[in-house]
Amino acid sequence: MKRKRIVLVAATTAMALSIGLFGCGSAPNTAEDTSAAAEESQATDESTDKEEGLKKQEFQDVKLVDNENAEIELVSLFQKETNWVRSSGSAEVMIDNDVSIKIKNKTDGDLYVYVDGYLDGEKLKVISNSFTVAADKTSNESFGVFKDTQPDFTELDSFDDLTKVDLSFKITGNDSEGNYQEYGTVETKIGDAIAGKTVSGTSEEKQEEADQAAKTEEKAPTINPLNIGDTISNDNWDINLVRVDLTDEVLPNDTSGYYASYEAGSGTVILDFVFDFTCRASKAKSLDDVFGGARATYASKYEYENIEWYYDDDGGHLRNAVRVSFDPLQPWQFHYMICNIPEEALTSEESLSALIKIDGQLWEYNYR
Repeated sequence: MKRKRIVLVAATTAMALSIGLFGCGSAPNTAEDTSAAAEESQATDESTDKEEGLKKQEFQDVKLVDNENAEIELVSLFQKETNWVRSSGSAEVMIDNDVSIKIKNKTDGDLYVYVDGYLDGEKLKVISNSFTVAADKTSNESFGVFKDTQPDFTELDSFDDLTKVDLSFKITGNDSEGNYQEYGTVETKIGDAIAGKTVSGTSEEKQEEADQAAKTEEKAPTINPLNIGDTISNDNWDINLVRVDLTDEVLPNDTSGYYASYEAGSGTVILDFVFDFTCRASKAKSLDDVFGGARATYASKYEYENIEWYYDDDGGHLRNAVRVSFDPLQPWQFHYMICNIPEEALTSEESLSALIKIDGQLWEYNYR
């Protein structure tokens, strides 16, 4: 975060925080931004933290996914207390139930893994659920699992509920030549994996079904053109594209005094989509109800899928919108940012476009 005042020359030091149709840079870390960053606070063993009610269960050789593209092992289930900022603006302590995994990339290009979760047939809210693993590398990751209630999500009823969660891993990536690939979606049950039952993705029949589903899905996708000034509407919301900027710093509308901005990582820039948003539903909606991810393509070859969501509070601050629910009939303006695009794109004449999934449909914007 940068906080400035016009009469001052010095600026405060930027602070960092990080969060995929397809699956980021550094971001400000404010009091409102504690949820995703809190994953760095690992829950300790149950025997040493009984007085706080925290639990941890570790595993070895428990595979959630095992196929020709990826191997995903369950490392631990753990529980910790985390401070959350609710849609009302108030802060409270919640029990954060997390899943820690180890992802092995078996391909010769970057691998992208996007995780969804379900409990008793109900979709869960999964926090920090998009991961990138380089070719032939292994990465340890974790994500939080919550009930997807409105207007705010809530904690699970118990730690044991974690073992009942069904996970869906959407696996995509780039091959050695940088071409985007969809490797399919693998579904697995945490409880079955722990019990040593057949893991989804290891059976040839299951993998063939996943591959066929992926091929069917990509046969004839309808891609709608998206231009500045366009409005996308349905019974639940109105979304208007106000402007699109390629920049190394995303600013709020009001910079007359102190303000909070979002800076790109070193050597990178951000493709910043600015939308006006009005919720028309009877209950508040969050941005992940609307958006299903995005991908920017530079020079018709290089692809970037790291996303950040921030809203403008009209008071000179950009605020993280990851866990914010937007109340009905209230106008909001937010920034949907595709990060980590190389800095050379600012001066290059190479093509730059983006594909965004909005309301289950694909929309393409051509920057140049």
